[in-house]
Amino acid sequence: MSLRHAALIAVILLAALLIVGLILLRPMAPENYADGIFSFDAVTQAYVTAGTFQYDSAVPVLTVTADDPALQKLIGLFEGRGFGRTAGSLFSQAEPVSRVGDSYWSVTFLCSISQSTLTAEFVGSTLRLTGADTVTVTTQNRDRWAREVGELILSFYPEPSPDEDTPTN
Repeated sequence: MSLRHAALIAVILLAALLIVGLILLRPMAPENYADGIFSFDAVTQAYVTAGTFQYDSAVPVLTVTADDPALQKLIGLFEGRGFGRTAGSLFSQAEPVSRVGDSYWSVTFLCSISQSTLTAEFVGSTLRLTGADTVTVTTQNRDRWAREVGELILSFYPEPSPDEDTPTN
């Protein structure tokens, strides 16, 4: 085999690898990551949590129901957005590492028609979608978008009551 043939084979293999990579990493609607048939129009509730990671502290999970207008705001942040797998997710499904001070949030949408779910979680700077599988994804303006989702979820929590030990003026 001549050098020309070897170079041609290498170019063909690289092109095939590039095409397969682009197909696997292409942005898809969040519904495509859910387990089963999923539609945001049929979401009746969501379970949400958000906060800043600290050892020995747990933030309660809140339930947002269909009669709460906040559910539509939350759905609006996901619906129509494209999520593409990251190159690293093709080779590893490692859990994100939480560090003290990292912000995090999680939302699980429940589709009432098919009882399918879609969970999105953001830990530190890692965005993952869980449905049929768990994959690390990215999206356009990921950090800004993730901050918007986190702030919206945090707004669902009631304001903390003043400590009894703290004097009021």
